[in-house]
Amino acid sequence: VGKDAVTNHLKVKVQQRKGKGDVRIDRISDGNMACGFAWTWITDNEEGLRGTTFVELNTNGEIQYVREIPEPLYKPGDATIELLKAITKDATPKPPRVFQKK
Repeated sequence: VGKDAVTNHLKVKVQQRKGKGDVRIDRISDGNMACGFAWTWITDNEEGLRGTTFVELNTNGEIQYVREIPEPLYKPGDATIELLKAITKDATPKPPRVFQKK
């Protein structure tokens, strides 16, 4: 927690990945106080891990919050999908939520 800890954490991550590929920014949002971006770790001949990073600024324009969420390395396979179908086969669907546009 704190500016020095976050700075050091991000620098260590950069050093660990140095020379092992690049980050491609796939999508980015804009905002005055916060933004998020989706990224993919790539090398010359393949795509790797994907994820999303969120950054929020304080009123001085300094980073106050960073959250990086990589996709899971392991995803449920066909057996998991079939299990979920079996568990929910007799379930009654809930009606979709209605949202008010602001």
